[in-house]
Amino acid sequence: SLRGRRRRQPLAHRGRRVVGDSAQSERRRIRRVSMATDGDGSSVTLGRHGGSVKGASAGADGAAVVTVQGGDGVVVYDCNAQTRVRSWTAGRGHDLAVPATLDPVSGKFFAALDAPGSDPALVAWGDGDPVASLDTLITGSTARLVGGVAALVPAGNVQGGGVLAVDGAGAVRWFGADARKLAASAGEKNAGDAAVDAATRETGGGGVLVVTRAKKDGAKSGKSKKKDAGVDEETLNARVATLYRAAGTDDAGRSVECVWRVEARPPAICFASDGDTDGNAASVAPRVIAAAAEGGALTLVWSSGVWASYDPHAEDPGAPVRALRLGGGGAALKKPGGKRGAAARGEASDSGALPHASAASLGGGYFAVARARAGGASVTVLDARFGGVHAHRNVDAAGGGGLGGGS
Repeated sequence: SLRGRRRRQPLAHRGRRVVGDSAQSERRRIRRVSMATDGDGSSVTLGRHGGSVKGASAGADGAAVVTVQGGDGVVVYDCNAQTRVRSWTAGRGHDLAVPATLDPVSGKFFAALDAPGSDPALVAWGDGDPVASLDTLITGSTARLVGGVAALVPAGNVQGGGVLAVDGAGAVRWFGADARKLAASAGEKNAGDAAVDAATRETGGGGVLVVTRAKKDGAKSGKSKKKDAGVDEETLNARVATLYRAAGTDDAGRSVECVWRVEARPPAICFASDGDTDGNAASVAPRVIAAAAEGGALTLVWSSGVWASYDPHAEDPGAPVRALRLGGGGAALKKPGGKRGAAARGEASDSGALPHASAASLGGGYFAVARARAGGASVTVLDARFGGVHAHRNVDAAGGGGLGGGS
């Protein structure tokens, strides 16, 4: 770890990953720290912020784009040199609705600025643009993200680049480098009966994975076993995972295509009571708190602390291929723990419900799951093909950490 003025030798960018801790962490101090982890199991503190870290994404040439709620705004760090490079504040009266992102094709940063009484405004700027604060980019012609925004991800390796914006109902719109709308997914006008559980960048393919749930009219989330407004229980429990990609090279041919769609069902162990691994005693219906995709592989992290992989091209793509319950130390436990009351409240425990997490594909069928914990975060690497824990690491907010099992 980096302490005081001590220096460490730069490591390869591939071996260093950025951790943006959640705004729901237990300690206020933890919420304000941006960290990077090295391949040797240690971590370095990139910076401390006046607000909560909302998220982080990949920048250019070994950089990280960190979004801070309040105060610092969008901050770029050079992870190899461990220095802060640039930053842009949101501006007076504005906040960042979701983590900002950098499109490597166009070289543009994109952010969604929130202000009371209006839809989020999508702004784009370059690293060298003279921008005093991001709100100065808003004009009368600025695109408004009607329906809200759940995520912004780069449009991938398409002509001109741009950004894919996911709205609150799961529809996807493609905006160009000038933040002008180019295309939208086919379900944009009919997505009002759904709500987003998770939305994340696809690794390698340049698309966006969107996980939605059916809305329940008048029902209290997770507490009703009855059919609500004509929607049966199985539909309410299932989550629709859709992979979208931008396609086309001109105005007439541009589109946002659906690559695959999976109606994913929770594994049986999501509903198991204490000491029961067969799901015989159903408890609170889980929700998806993190998701990741890699071509033909899909993984979901359920709020009951269960990780599951799915095959979008299987005869029954909605059936879990592998499922593991994640323990507090990152190991896969055969028996679910925690109490039903804790699951209903969405509280985190070593083996109970998880309020939040993040997931990413590492390539080759390996997926990482990051979860907040007291004193920092934990990262678990899992093998989607065989359903095993490959490695586990605890990352402390103060720096340090190491491998805690696996290989």
